[in-house]
Amino acid sequence: MALPAFVSDPQSPREPSFDVLGDFDEPWTAQLALDLLPETNGPKVEVLSGSVIVTPHAGFDRQTIELDLAYLLKQAARRANLWLYHEVNIVSGEDLFIPDIAVLRSCGSGRPGAGVGVARVG
Repeated sequence: MALPAFVSDPQSPREPSFDVLGDFDEPWTAQLALDLLPETNGPKVEVLSGSVIVTPHAGFDRQTIELDLAYLLKQAARRANLWLYHEVNIVSGEDLFIPDIAVLRSCGSGRPGAGVGVARVG
C-alpha cells in the first residue's frame, strides 16, 4: 500500500479506516482514497474536486431498475465488444467516481489497484 508523503509515521502504515477522514487538511485525491479508505459494501465513497463524498446505498426500487437496465445494457455492450460493470471505481484525474453502471472499451481485469477494481479514464 503506497502512503502519501504527509502521513506522519511511514514506519507504521495505517490500516484502511474511515477514521482518517478527519486527519487531513489537504485535498483528497483518488489515489489517497484508494490507499487509505476501506472497501465497503455499504455507502459509496467518492472523491470530487478534493472532497470525499459519501452516498448511502440505493433503495430497493432503484436497485431493481439498475439490475434490469444493467442486464439489457450488458447484452448490447458485449455485441459491441464493450464491457459493462456495476459500481466499479473510475479514476479521472484526481477524482474517483463509482457510477451505478459503467460501460468500458476494455476489460477491467488486471488493472492496478491492489485488489480494487479500478478503471482510469481521461
